[in-house]
Amino acid sequence: MSIPEAASVGPRWRAVRQGAGYCAAGTMSLYLLVKVIWVARLLLGGGSWEAETQVADWALLNALTVVMAAAGVALGLSLARPWGMRIPAPLLLLPAWTAAGFLVPMLPYMAVGALLGDGNTEEGARAVSVAEPAAAGWEMAFLAIGFAGMGLGLAVGLPIYLRERWPWAFLGRVGDLPRVRPTWRANAVRAALAVAAGLGVMWSFWAVGGTVGLRADLGLNGRLLAATSGVWAFAAAGGVCVLTARVARRLPVWFPMAVAFAGSGFLTAWSGWKLGISAFGPDGFAPREHLPVAFAGNILAVAAGVVMVGAVLQVYRSRTGVQRAS
Repeated sequence: MSIPEAASVGPRWRAVRQGAGYCAAGTMSLYLLVKVIWVARLLLGGGSWEAETQVADWALLNALTVVMAAAGVALGLSLARPWGMRIPAPLLLLPAWTAAGFLVPMLPYMAVGALLGDGNTEEGARAVSVAEPAAAGWEMAFLAIGFAGMGLGLAVGLPIYLRERWPWAFLGRVGDLPRVRPTWRANAVRAALAVAAGLGVMWSFWAVGGTVGLRADLGLNGRLLAATSGVWAFAAAGGVCVLTARVARRLPVWFPMAVAFAGSGFLTAWSGWKLGISAFGPDGFAPREHLPVAFAGNILAVAAGVVMVGAVLQVYRSRTGVQRAS
């Protein structure tokens, strides 16, 4: 099977990709609108809550989310439009990996939080979006729609895009993968797997009510977030282990590739965001963990995620090298 033949997904799947991309861009535009309003309100001195917060910090953090949202709109359009296939790989993969890692793994959390109620969804939205403490209902609704729509758009459209552009990352079975010669990177990957597994144990422990390392009760929402983090830490480690150790040889390649891509992105993007909030965020965003635990855990998670996605790329490059040589 040649690469041009393998890359074809058919007109129906291309239509699905385009629709998902437009959905991601359109819903994230609602999020972007709210954040632009908030930044303008802060800079113009409006709002009832500025006396209780550090206006400069809030303006800076919300301006950062404006940039992130604008990048999300551009990413959604790149999945939908023909010019998206011509974007240089690093310029596309880095924001796609970050955005998918930040949003796609959070979809189950948002769904369960909405079912549980009791403020879960609102508190979670504030945690991940730097929401105004006195945000109006329509603003919080636009934030939730933006997150859910962007996450769903990426969950559907991004795999199809990647499958079209880099087909050998998805074709065949794990047993078809070539053996990768061990290098110094192998030790780094093993260390990253151990870190991810350790973080998964810690987060799972907090999810079931453990308190070691915490300075405040997580509450129902916090335990749900911890459970989500634990699941994706284990998933990332499992996906990378399958690809690099070539276990589960009959498993389709696309499954561990997708899980490792999303899981490593989750570790880096989500922990990187929490690290920034812990270090530079307003007082209302102090972490529930003891500060040494928060900083150490998030730094290790970011590093593990970077190493893991590097391992995924190494597996892909080794496979494309074999295909070119054959």
